[in-house]
Amino acid sequence: MPPAPPLPSEPLISPETFRNCLRHVPGAVAVITTLHDGERSGLTATAVCSVSAEPPQMLVCVNRSSSPEALIVASGRFGISFLAHDQREVANAFSTKDIDRFASASWTETPAGIPLLDGAAAAFECVVMQTV
Repeated sequence: MPPAPPLPSEPLISPETFRNCLRHVPGAVAVITTLHDGERSGLTATAVCSVSAEPPQMLVCVNRSSSPEALIVASGRFGISFLAHDQREVANAFSTKDIDRFASASWTETPAGIPLLDGAAAAFECVVMQTV
């Protein structure tokens, strides 16, 4: 196998162009939620995927600068609610700052208090196993 070509010193496209292109790629949209010390928080995410079925594991990519990230790490638990086709307003609410994101829909709390979206296509309560 020949060696891989060297990486270019400058990106071929800007981060803004990259994000704008990916916004047009269809994929699952999820709301990531958590609860810590009585404070609920969450965000809209598209970087969510299964890692394995045995044991069941999920990968969620959360920007460290997002406000929910610290609460997810502190709690050690989070919820993943994959949105159904008619839940666009939930995605919009969870990507908007300075509003009550949870007011846009109905939620069920797990025994640990993690909010999961009612009517979601699929929902999971997760335990943080590793952060990178």
